Amino acid sequence: MKIHTVYVLAKNEIRNIERSLNALSDAGLKTVLLDSGSTDGTLEAAGRYTNVVIERFEYKNHCDAYNLLTSRHAADEVIMVLDADMCVSDRLVNQLQDAFCANNALQAVIAPVLMYWEGRPLRYCSLYPPKPIAFRGGGGYFEAVGHGEKLKSGIAVTRVEAELIHDDRKPQNQVLANQWRYAQAMVDRVGQGRASWRDRLRVRTPLFMLITPVYTYIAKLGILDGRIGFIYALDRLIAEALAYRASLVSRLDRAKGGALEKNIAHK
Repeated sequence: MKIHTVYVLAKNEIRNIERSLNALSDAGLKTVLLDSGSTDGTLEAAGRYTNVVIERFEYKNHCDAYNLLTSRHAADEVIMVLDADMCVSDRLVNQLQDAFCANNALQAVIAPVLMYWEGRPLRYCSLYPPKPIAFRGGGGYFEAVGHGEKLKSGIAVTRVEAELIHDDRKPQNQVLANQWRYAQAMVDRVGQGRASWRDRLRVRTPLFMLITPVYTYIAKLGILDGRIGFIYALDRLIAEALAYRASLVSRLDRAKGGALEKNIAHK
């Protein structure tokens, strides 16, 4: 079964978009760029590809986006959904299509992810989990969990061997801004009781600042990735520190608000 359409989620991805679209163009895949307000040249770059249609898209989160896109298509159509910093190979595309041809009941396919950091592959220490990237149309397959999403229970899924490449080359200041936004969103979900046990621990104890980089660099053999493995472990430490900092700020704000209300009540 051939892949009907590839959807690429994008906003200000000029550092990444051409690598992603080049790979999809080489594979001969019809591509729809779902842009949620790029102002950095992403749209101009995408407009140079004859296989790419640009569509304005109101992005809320990946869970909603996945379910909206799979619901657009009939059950006899297969789609892929990618971020703009992801690249596919011919081998991966062929394995995805073969999987759906071999099983008419199959609803989703997961691929392992080869993470690039600063443009260099992390062969050992990446914490990026295998990712669902190809889906049969006909319904919504995801539910929100923690700071992301997961496939609902009961979904017919299989896994291929070929790797999906994740290669984000945004400047460091943009990466840090994104991490701070993720951290604040995680704290909000914890406060609303919608977070996983792991995320609850991340924002309530500083231990993850120590555990995560050590696990990445030692247990996951990041040391064998060389200098880039150490940089990745350091960046994981920074991400965990931002999550814990966001939690501390939130608690301080709540305490300040509570103290203010008491002072007003006493007057």
